[in-house]
Amino acid sequence: MWEFAALVAVGLSAHAAPPQYEAIPVPAYDDPGTYTRPVGLDSNGRVAANLYLDRRDLDHGPTRAMVWENNEWTLLPLAGDATQSHAYDISNSGIVGSLGGDWRDDLAGIVWHEDRTTLIPRQGNDEDMAHYVTGISAGGRLVGYLSNDRSREQRLFAVDGLDLEALEVGTTQPRWHQKPWPIPRINDLGSITFEREIDGRKRAMLYTEGSVIELPAPDELSTFATSINNDGVVAGYAHTDTSFLSVPVRWIDGEMEYLQMAPGHYGIGRVAINERGEIISNDSDEQDNYVPVMWSGDQRYELSDLVDLEPGYLVQTAWDIADDGSILVSILRRSTPDLPLDKYYAILSPIPATPTGGVLAVAGVAALVRRRR
Repeated sequence: MWEFAALVAVGLSAHAAPPQYEAIPVPAYDDPGTYTRPVGLDSNGRVAANLYLDRRDLDHGPTRAMVWENNEWTLLPLAGDATQSHAYDISNSGIVGSLGGDWRDDLAGIVWHEDRTTLIPRQGNDEDMAHYVTGISAGGRLVGYLSNDRSREQRLFAVDGLDLEALEVGTTQPRWHQKPWPIPRINDLGSITFEREIDGRKRAMLYTEGSVIELPAPDELSTFATSINNDGVVAGYAHTDTSFLSVPVRWIDGEMEYLQMAPGHYGIGRVAINERGEIISNDSDEQDNYVPVMWSGDQRYELSDLVDLEPGYLVQTAWDIADDGSILVSILRRSTPDLPLDKYYAILSPIPATPTGGVLAVAGVAALVRRRR
């Protein structure tokens, strides 16, 4: 069962001091009938999330996009006749998503930035197409897709200065409610990640400088790209058709690399990368417990080991990583005979490293050189 994951299980080297974090709680929206699900985090400490208005129906129920800022949740404004909204991504340049009535009706793409709400204009023959804006780069470039639920047609588009440009990249794979996963992402250079089916397998694709490139990988793998930074490093995951056990990967300098995993673990969930090249994701261990992890360079860290939590609590899920190294997570205390289950969201804020003996050692060498003179 674990053969594919075992191929990339390697040990950790001990030469780098592990980073340390402080957990800053982000409580759920204060309404017991609703459910809060985070989307992402920017480097200003803002969290984008979707509020499910009926916690009993998380698949088809209505939602409202919202943002955590200044220690409170704010529902993002609607426009026109819209009755609900859905956020997909956040950066320092804003929050993007879609709004409309019934999710099966036509949807409009939307950008929330500061106090402005901007609808993405419909153009040409796209009147029957729903608009989903799924990614926003740090510099404000947008990517999304147009979808027709009846014809099952989908087209990627990019937006720069609110000029919608339909991209000739072929179709992406339709999904339930026309929300494909992984959803397209974009960097400041206009490079876009998405997926396409080739010879019966899903393959990670890259649109860059007007060309479509299939990201390289062994033929037997299905691959998925979920994040891209301005250095062009793409993060994602891969699996075989027989095991369907995923492993996290990155594409750098035109080559796919497996990310380190613990023996017996396999990858689950989104893989996200920031501008420092740090990557977060979630493993599953042999008991099917989530193990949120971060890679910095070639070092792999389990997030629960990097933060001081109250007894009984652990980091359950990693959701996103900001460019300043902050990580959006959920924290869990499992129920016991004496205590109920407790769960909350939090931002793991990096604690600045203090000087270590390595600095003193350098000074000592310098003094020794002076004495020898």
